[in-house]
Amino acid sequence: MLMDVADMNALMAAMENPAMADAMAYDGVLPETLVILVEE
Repeated sequence: MLMDVADMNALMAAMENPAMADAMAYDGVLPETLVILVEE
């Protein structure tokens, strides 16, 4: 998946939300396999 994120702080807060963890588990996403690239 590729996303253009306007607010990285909002994304990181969402990633810590228990509902996000539940959704990732439901979809079979392993948090340790996520790679976040930041363009500067």
